[in-house]
Order: sequence, then C-alpha cells, then structure tokens
Amino acid sequence: MAERKQVVNMSDSLEVIDGVGEKSMEVLLRANFKTIEDLKKETVGYGQRIQQVVDGLKKEKPHFKASYWNSLALRCCKIVERIQRAEATPFVPSPYMCPITKDWMMDPVVAPSGYSYDRSAIVEWLEEDCHDPFT
Repeated sequence: MAERKQVVNMSDSLEVIDGVGEKSMEVLLRANFKTIEDLKKETVGYGQRIQQVVDGLKKEKPHFKASYWNSLALRCCKIVERIQRAEATPFVPSPYMCPITKDWMMDPVVAPSGYSYDRSAIVEWLEEDCHDPFT
C-alpha cells in the first residue's frame, strides 16, 4: 500500500497536521509552536520546551499518572521529529494551488462560482457531489 502524503505549507498552523491529538496540540501550542515552520526550524531545545509545558500541566492535573505525562512528552517530541524529517516539496503559491487537492493545478479550470480547480479534481468531485465545493 502506498504511503499517503500530506501537503502543508510552512506557514500553516499546526492544526493541519494529520494525527495530532488534542492534548499533544495543546502542549505544542503552549510551547509556542504555532506553525509548521516553527517546528521545522527548532532543531535543538524543542524537547526541553515540551518538557517544561508538560511539567506545568502536571501541576494542573496532579491526579494523572507519571506514565501518562512521559508518554505525552514523547508523543509531542515524535511529532516535531516527524515534521523535521518531512520531505520538503516546492511551495505552491495559492493562486496555483487546487483547493481540493492542495497541489499544483496541472489543468486549471474555472467553475461558474469563480473558483479555479484542477480539472481532474473537480471532475472527480462533481461525480460524487453535484455541487461546487465552495457553494
């Protein structure tokens, strides 16, 4: 089975990352990681920032087991490492990005709504749902 790739822009907020749970997201945001770029550029010290946030959360919720907090910190560090290892692809400027596929438009077409889509993406969309994705 082919690996599914997620396309994100460096300026995207962390909420766009697939598979990040609510608590992990809270830790990353409290550690002041706001965008994908923040995670990519933080090569040293991210573990300490994450641990400081987790230590603060421990004080707010002391009834949780130590294993929970250790697992949460480890999970957050793995998210940062996953983003740092992610393959960089060319930046797709918004006017050239299909809003359905979030990738380059190879054969752009304009719908009656005025939105542009890659022809193959909008044809597939309309076969499933007869409405423009933005109307």
